[in-house]
Amino acid sequence: TRGPCRPSASTLTVPLDARYWSAAVAGDFDGDGLDELAAAAFADASGSRRSGEIVVARGSDVDLEHPIAIDLPYAVASLAIGDVTGDGTPDLVVGTLGTRAGPLPPPTRVGTRAITTTKRPDLNGPVQVYDGVGIRAALDAHLPFADLPVATLPCAQGALALALGDVDGDGALDVISAGPIMTVSFGPLGGDAVPRGLVLPWSRRARAGASGDDTGCAVGQRDAEGKPLPVAHALDVLYRADASGKRETLVVAAESCFNSGECGAVMRDFAVDVWRIAASEVRVESVPLDVGIVSVARFADVDVDGAADLLLGRMTSPRAGPAGCGDGALASEAIGCMGAGPMWLRGDAAGDAGPWGVLPVELPLRGATTTTAEVRFMPMTTAIVPVGASRPSVEVETRHAPARVLSYLGQGEVMAVSVRMGSELGPEVPVAHRVGERWASVRGPLPQFPLFATWKVVLRPDFLIASSNPIPGASNGVFYVATPTSE
Repeated sequence: TRGPCRPSASTLTVPLDARYWSAAVAGDFDGDGLDELAAAAFADASGSRRSGEIVVARGSDVDLEHPIAIDLPYAVASLAIGDVTGDGTPDLVVGTLGTRAGPLPPPTRVGTRAITTTKRPDLNGPVQVYDGVGIRAALDAHLPFADLPVATLPCAQGALALALGDVDGDGALDVISAGPIMTVSFGPLGGDAVPRGLVLPWSRRARAGASGDDTGCAVGQRDAEGKPLPVAHALDVLYRADASGKRETLVVAAESCFNSGECGAVMRDFAVDVWRIAASEVRVESVPLDVGIVSVARFADVDVDGAADLLLGRMTSPRAGPAGCGDGALASEAIGCMGAGPMWLRGDAAGDAGPWGVLPVELPLRGATTTTAEVRFMPMTTAIVPVGASRPSVEVETRHAPARVLSYLGQGEVMAVSVRMGSELGPEVPVAHRVGERWASVRGPLPQFPLFATWKVVLRPDFLIASSNPIPGASNGVFYVATPTSE
């Protein structure tokens, strides 16, 4: 945390010299009920592109003064926490970039703001799994640095985004990786088992001329004409029952450019793809709309009609030139307006031939200091999180065979879940769950009796919209709340 920002009295900082923080996640590795913090950095104190770092701080370490550091020969771009090994302890999944050698360049000053730019790296860094048992042992031993055994996932590489979920419905947690290639690595992972994987085909991006295809692991970064290929980075997973009652998993990913200087050359090739996975069948559909550069993609049944709607957060709108941009916005003929409001694309309950071809609706925004009328410029969206504290909730009960991962297939956003063994009145089973996730992972020994889950669900939640603005000003880093309606 080096720079002009000074932490407030309520802010905790990790006392390590990592640079260019890229991701942070929380999960309870030691089972004490307090989440550990895991943070990733593109580089360690040396600033070398081949020196990424992961920092893990214990939840009971209230001052974060005794974290462990894991050094990697790659820049770390993404993290996810979940029990992908199936042993009852959460693991840490790490997505990396295979970057070129040499130090990172110094920041460039724009007015009073220091902005760091890097050249496009080689997007061939592996996706790795750090076993949670080893992380817990390192935390217990108070090791300042840890060299932990890892498992490397086949095919997955250059993961700008990671998601976890039970894609195939077998009760084990799977890893979905988004980058220059889209992959699913089926759990349980690690140990002596041969990993099973799936490469998801793109809808409209032709790979002709690149050094790979949609069925192999090798993947190129440029097409036959030398133009950079888009990379996928926004990611979400949804489980549901299809029209015939069979389980179906939906995966959405949005494409963008990794280097902003190359956006103009590839912007017309951007797509928002949705994969439908049921049994051994995979279908892919594309959102046929020019909505700008999408930074966040999230499933949500906003109008509660049983269909999967899409919420898209954006970095830019497709409008070019400063005339159509709001106050304080950056404008470019190549990429349009820097900053754009989130959009809602209604799903189709039938879902036969791509339900997202209808005109999108911009979400109304409100906040503590803003009203809808005052939001003249929406900064770049960085996260969309369901919030349901002020909304009515319902309890949905489901019965499951003994399994490490329990999935929710119904409507609405899951705020919490409790699980009992044997019957609705049986002993409580400890599980790991995060707000908005449609799965819960059983901690500790796996019970040998049926499991009964009670899911606390909000059908019409609000959505917290986190934003960021590269231009200093009042609209930088503002949080908004979107309240979608079905009208």
